[in-house]
Amino acid sequence: MAVFEMESWFVAEGKEKQHDDAMRGWLKWVRAHRELFREWKSVRYFVKHVAGNDSNRHFLLWEYDSLADYEAYKKRRANYEGPYVEYKKFDPYYMEVFDHSRMGLEFWRDKERDLWIEEAAPASAQFKSALPLPGVQEQVTFLYYPDLAAPREFYGKVLGLEPYYEQDWASLYRVAAGAAIGVVRSSDKQQPTADVKRDAAMISIVTTDVDGWFSRLKQVAGVVVQKEIYDHPSVPIRAFLLRDPGGYSVEFFQWRRQAGATNS
Repeated sequence: MAVFEMESWFVAEGKEKQHDDAMRGWLKWVRAHRELFREWKSVRYFVKHVAGNDSNRHFLLWEYDSLADYEAYKKRRANYEGPYVEYKKFDPYYMEVFDHSRMGLEFWRDKERDLWIEEAAPASAQFKSALPLPGVQEQVTFLYYPDLAAPREFYGKVLGLEPYYEQDWASLYRVAAGAAIGVVRSSDKQQPTADVKRDAAMISIVTTDVDGWFSRLKQVAGVVVQKEIYDHPSVPIRAFLLRDPGGYSVEFFQWRRQAGATNS
């Protein structure tokens, strides 16, 4: 069951321009660092109007897939440590642009979600909705390496995925609800070449901000871009590919609406 967190506030008196600049800066920073907020299914920003009049009350609405995702994010960000030190600098809450005496916080849960009218992704008739397999909770893709130091650095720090199971021989990283990547130290003496790995398996991460991911990752020292960002000529996706430290391909892609698609 999804959880929605709604925060509302009024702008501090005389701080309208600073407030608008702060909100736009915050939204841009979050989009550019989407990996830090992987539990956020969406975040939306509104201003309330009543009978055509601006009420001056602003709203942010966060959506999480579950209460567990909400709690996991709040716990990780609780003290603004690590990468969240920089995030706090962009958080308008700490910029004195909100009237803190009139802030509100609400939690909503979805009802009858299967009957909601929502845009489906991908927006293509050739893809049909698939029902989850009964009793299946998770899917893990395992990749094998002679040494785990470099892949742990890549998936844990460069991509910002959180490990939820760690042993000296393996680590599992949460990508999204029900999906994970496992890096495993191989016991084989014979290791396949990077070219063989590239052709044998590929990790694909589906995102709603592929340009933001590409903009950030291409600037990280040591990241190998296998293919620059592009619009696929025959599949409705926008994508780019990286090469991980073991030679595996890691694709980030975003579904695009097909030409000719209509809305009712």
